[in-house]
Amino acid sequence: MSLYSADLTRPYCPVLDSRRIRSSGGPVIRKFGQDFEWSELHTESSALEPLRQVGDPEMDALLEELQPRPSDDVYSLIVSKAAEDSESAAARFLAEAGTVPEWVDWELIERGALTFVRLLPLASVVLFNASLVGGFSAPKITKVLDASGYLTAEQPRAVMRRLFETGRLLIDCCAEQGALRPGREGWRSAVRVRALHARVRRRLLLRGASGGEAWDCARDGVPINQEDQAVTLLAFSYNVLAGLELIRGGPVPEEEERAYLHLWRWVGRLLGLRDELNPCRAGMPLAKATLESIVLHLLHPDALSVRVAHHLLRAPRSSDAAFERSASMTRLLVGDELGDALELPWSLPGRRRARWALLVLRAYGALCGSTLFGGPLCWLHRSLMRAVQRAEGVETFVGRRPELQSASRCGGGGGSSSASHSTSASGGEVSLARRVYSIVRVWGL
Repeated sequence: MSLYSADLTRPYCPVLDSRRIRSSGGPVIRKFGQDFEWSELHTESSALEPLRQVGDPEMDALLEELQPRPSDDVYSLIVSKAAEDSESAAARFLAEAGTVPEWVDWELIERGALTFVRLLPLASVVLFNASLVGGFSAPKITKVLDASGYLTAEQPRAVMRRLFETGRLLIDCCAEQGALRPGREGWRSAVRVRALHARVRRRLLLRGASGGEAWDCARDGVPINQEDQAVTLLAFSYNVLAGLELIRGGPVPEEEERAYLHLWRWVGRLLGLRDELNPCRAGMPLAKATLESIVLHLLHPDALSVRVAHHLLRAPRSSDAAFERSASMTRLLVGDELGDALELPWSLPGRRRARWALLVLRAYGALCGSTLFGGPLCWLHRSLMRAVQRAEGVETFVGRRPELQSASRCGGGGGSSSASHSTSASGGEVSLARRVYSIVRVWGL
């Protein structure tokens, strides 16, 4: 039964008709209300566990050599060292990051970016209420965020600022044509995020030597390891496509799915995920099976998962009513069993309002795909994304800029994808940034 015909008075779990079990004789697994059939594409937990001991050897070794200070912008430091010595480790790293494999299809990547831009409002809701909130049901991932303080700051504005930092990578990758080509904005943003991940990993692993609680790699894995990166990539890729299908009431066209996954295969490489582990390398079946495998391995919500989920849902607007509305939206997108595990509030009026909001988004998505309105709406979405890129005012409005304020918590300044793009913002840009922020809040944040 679809989202729009389901009886909301009863326990609910979203089911995508296009992803229903096609019997091939494998055992049927049930997790948080979702049924799937185990196949040769799935990966046993025993095979996933070793991936938790692998971080990003190339970037980790580079940081070990560079020994960046807390105030350093690691990406700028890498570029500077590479310019000083063309034979340096920094130069070799940039050359490798700028090497384009034969499998990269730039036209397909552009079509993937266009899919995201065209359906930006719908994708924004899926990313926040399903991928982000639902994804932090994995304690081993949430523990890294808690230890670094990245999304668990006390002040809602600080959390919102960091959500914008996360969203900035998506914007930089998709706002302009060719953004992911080597040296362009999206490429630089992805490499910056890779550097930030390495910095967080390094800081947490060295924490015991500086008198803090030592990170337990045997229990939790290396921070931001290969499995973590794979499932994060799926949160931005497969989860978005599945969520779009749920909201629209029908699957995204196969060619658009292929293009969007191809985009994220390339982004995954830039972020330091080994290509043989990249779940976006072979279409939706592999992406789906990999996500299901990791869900079985990692998704065991605990008290920290509950705290982080509630913290995120309260961040955009702190009122109880807004929290309940956002919690209802999350329940509709991830299902009641996971919603119960995260102790999200349940109310029938809230569920009905959330479904009504999704119906509005469904109608908007139809307009985005229409011949008459599709072009202008896509232009509007790109304009909003460019405004966020231009406007330091977004950060000013949400909270103080993060270069140094978050450095001690997140492993250093300037590492995030937004901290290094600052330009002087005019009063008009600040005003536009406020409007962008308001629109994003209406879309689901």
